[in-house]
Parts: sequence; structure tokens; C-alpha cells
Amino acid sequence: MSNIMYRVDENSDCFGVPNDFNLASLREDLESDTATSSQRTGTPPFMAMDLQDPDTKDVRHLYRHDLESLFYVLVMFVVRHKIVNSKKRDGPAYAIHLADNPQLEAWFDAKKRWEDLHATKTTFCMKKPAVVKAMIQPDFKCFEPWVTQLKSLFRKGLNARDEEEPEELRTMFGDGPDIDEEPNMKPKARYTEETMGDYITYRTFERVMMRLGRERLKLRYNYDIRP
Repeated sequence: MSNIMYRVDENSDCFGVPNDFNLASLREDLESDTATSSQRTGTPPFMAMDLQDPDTKDVRHLYRHDLESLFYVLVMFVVRHKIVNSKKRDGPAYAIHLADNPQLEAWFDAKKRWEDLHATKTTFCMKKPAVVKAMIQPDFKCFEPWVTQLKSLFRKGLNARDEEEPEELRTMFGDGPDIDEEPNMKPKARYTEETMGDYITYRTFERVMMRLGRERLKLRYNYDIRP
């Protein structure tokens, strides 16, 4: 989490920024959209579920995988930490310490296999909002809407993946009844892995995180990013 920094400008506005791009590459410099590494690397508690799934092979690292990692950073921050008064004379008046009852300890078990972490994260995303809210430390209750709404996006994405009709069935039976003959039927959008059925995108994250309580957050760089 130390790779996410922040600064306060002359107007007292706080801006967050990611750090440590020493292993990153510009997309336009790559010959293809496939990952440049054949290894699934990362810090296990913060890695995307798909990258830890033992049943998948040749998983392409997608933009939404980084969004999922950001979600886990947020989750770990609010369920495992507390705010304490800083004892330093110079610097911020407060500090962030590990909470007395940090949640999700099993995610940091070095002996835990990746496939177990995959199952644990899937289960977490399917939990009821009340269960997740109870995990959030008192100092970070203001982040409840972010955590529960983002978790809901992943739950919907997982459900959309499960409901996707297998390719072999589409080949056998086509795309179903003619819409013109069945006026009450609406065409179903095809599930896409790139965005987990359009649930995990920059825009969906932006909509959730643009407000914190009554305060509207400011974007330092408002790029027109797709997705």
C-alpha cells in the first residue's frame, strides 16, 4: 500500500497518485495486448481472482485486474487499520496503525495456496453487505459505500459470468428465439471478460468513488479513458 501516495496542494485539496512504475510499460509501445510476462506475479492478497485461479491457463492481464487490486487495497485499508495520534512533532497530526482486531488475517497467511486465496476472494465478493460493513474499522466507516458498492460490482460480474451461455450451446441452438416473433424478449448483451460484463471498468469505479460522504472528489487528470 506504500505504492499509493498523496499530496496536498496550495488550496488544501488532497490528490492521490500511484507510485513505482519501474516494471510498467506504455501500452502503445507493446506489440500486442498480451502480458509481457509469462509468470503470474504480484502480492497475493492484492492479486485479482482470475490470476490465482488454478483452473485457468494463459490468463491475459487485463485492465480490470488492476481495478480489482485497487479494490483489495481499499478493503485492506479499512478493515485492518485504525487512526492514532502521531507522536512526531513534525509532520501529520495522525498516523495509520494496524487495528487491534484486523480482519481478513487469512489473506496474509504465507502458507495459503493461491487457489485457496482465489476461493476466499470469490466468497468475500459474494457476501451480504451487512457482513462486510461489520468488518470495517470504526475510523473508516465513511468508506462503507465505496466498499459495499464496489463489492456489489464484482458480485454482479461473477454472476454474469456464471449465467453466460456456453459457446457449445450457442453453436447447437443459435441465439434463441427470433426477437421479432417474441416482442417481450429483450436481446441479452454478450458477456465480455475484458470488463466482466461491463461491471468492472474505470467508469463504474469512478461513479462509485466520486463522492465521499457529502464531499465530491476532484480529479487531477480527467482523461477520457476507455473502458
